[in-house]
Amino acid sequence: MTATTMGDAASAPPAARSRWNRTLPLQMLGGLVVGCVLGMLYPDLGKQLLPIGQAFIKALRMIVIPLVFSSIALGIYNMGRELSGCRSNRSQFLPRSIRSWTWGVRR
Repeated sequence: MTATTMGDAASAPPAARSRWNRTLPLQMLGGLVVGCVLGMLYPDLGKQLLPIGQAFIKALRMIVIPLVFSSIALGIYNMGRELSGCRSNRSQFLPRSIRSWTWGVRR
């Protein structure tokens, strides 16, 4: 029975990535390329897959909108807890929010 030391484990070559174990940006780029090629070669296939794409976009909206709302609501709640003694900061929240909203809408 032999004991391994840290030097043995550190000198081992890193495990080779399999064909399916790629980084996320590379997978996204590959999906984009495959989608473009299929769309150019087989446009009818793209029309048949349209409901799947629409369902995916609706699922993203179904997830993203509650996440944004809950993060804003939780931020307001935590701001109220942290500033419970400081009344002036809480009273300035609504005017500053309205001002930033109108500034963002005008731009």
